[in-house]
Amino acid sequence: MFKNKLKEKEISFEIINLNDPDVKVNLNNLVNGETIVYMDAAYIPDLNIVNEVVECLSVSGRSVVTWSRLINGSKVEGWGILNRLLARLLRVTCRVFAPQIRDCKDPFPPIFIADIKMLNFCVGNFKMWPLIYTVISREEVHIQERRGIFKIHDRKMLRRDLFKLFHVFGLARDTGEFNRILKFAAVGASGIFVNELILFLLTEVFKVFYLMSAMISIE
Repeated sequence: MFKNKLKEKEISFEIINLNDPDVKVNLNNLVNGETIVYMDAAYIPDLNIVNEVVECLSVSGRSVVTWSRLINGSKVEGWGILNRLLARLLRVTCRVFAPQIRDCKDPFPPIFIADIKMLNFCVGNFKMWPLIYTVISREEVHIQERRGIFKIHDRKMLRRDLFKLFHVFGLARDTGEFNRILKFAAVGASGIFVNELILFLLTEVFKVFYLMSAMISIE
């Protein structure tokens, strides 16, 4: 269906299966064009989404366009409660470990379009979920999220979503974001320890009135 629409618009395209073990992970060696359309084979998009994707490919100068599962008006048929909870957990995790996309409601959309030059190939090897790399390669990039209706094609979604969660942690490690958060937490913990130590010394050793000791330790 999608290929037929592209042919009708006379848009040349090349389909690459990123899950194929024979496919090398570096997209620079794979893609000769200027635009990438990522489609997760676990979802079947509605016909309206297919038409919108083709129209976006016909227009130059677009931003990153995604078709989100988590915005108002979107629907995923066959999505279980655990999948919904895990998808929202992934969104929160990405906001913590990938602050560049904290405003993106669905960091793992089933479909998105981006220019090849916006992808970041410096962060380790390209894996399975390119949107993170697309957005993290720019400090500021406009993401246009659209609503869509999808059907579940792969019944092993829970395992796939768990893999995505581990992938985010791996990305945080590769980009240094994980170390930054650990340092921030260590500084906060050390500050609490110092305050409690001062409070203990003032009240138990020097017998200073408790409220006065608390004011001094906070300062």
